[in-house]
Amino acid sequence: MRQQIFAPGQAVSASELARAGLLQAGEGTHISRDVVFVPADQLGTARPVRLGAGCGVQSYAVVYGGTILRAGARVEEHAVVGKPERGYAVGQVYPGAGASTIIGRGQ
Repeated sequence: MRQQIFAPGQAVSASELARAGLLQAGEGTHISRDVVFVPADQLGTARPVRLGAGCGVQSYAVVYGGTILRAGARVEEHAVVGKPERGYAVGQVYPGAGASTIIGRGQ
């Protein structure tokens, strides 16, 4: 399988993200077909999304690369999760910020 390249800010479906090897979903996870994933940040670095067992992501949610939902976590409709900061200057992007957004308890 060839490496999928995503443009900065490009929105993709769960199936496109999975085909690129950037979606890890645990058993019993439910992802609505209307969820949008944005794997690449403004610098073009694509990061995986990890969803623990029994997670749920509802319609029209936007999930950014680097998001980790631990087992049983829920993302409700229209929520935006893991949107990266762009720094303190308007339009400026600072490399190296990239910490993951982690939702839920446990490991």
